[in-house]
Formats: sequence, C-alpha cells, structure tokens
Amino acid sequence: MSAPSDWALLARYLSGECSAAEQAEVEAAISADPAKQHLIASMRTVWDAPDPQSGSSDTDRLWSEIAGRAGIAAGSAAACDRGV
Repeated sequence: MSAPSDWALLARYLSGECSAAEQAEVEAAISADPAKQHLIASMRTVWDAPDPQSGSSDTDRLWSEIAGRAGIAAGSAAACDRGV
C-alpha cells in the first residue's frame, strides 16, 4: 500500500474482510508512517461509529475532518459505502 489511496483495501481492512497478505500490507504501511497511523485511527473512529440512521450526528463531521486530512473531497468520503 503505497498511499492511503486504495480506499477499497482500507475499507476491507477496517471491516476485517481483507486477506492476511492485505492486512500485513496495510499494517506495514501504517507502522512506517505516523501520519498514516493518525489517519487510520481517525478512520477507525468513524468506521466504528454508530449507524448515522440511528441518530448519530457526528459521523458526517468526522468524515469531513478525515477527508480534509487525507486531501480528498468531503463528498466522496461521505458517500463511501461501508460495504465496499
């Protein structure tokens, strides 16, 4: 994983659905870069947050914050399907 741009791989990692090799790849990339460690920790906070349909109002704000840190458009982060 050369950059946190493989969003499908990160989604599989966060959901526990990636292979052992993919998990090792993501964890190696994370451990090698403190900025990625912080980004993944922020993403995990959002990933593990309650379903927005259940009344959690912080999810959109957290995704926007992560999108800003990652340098991606906030709309694309908010539209990201958790099942991907």
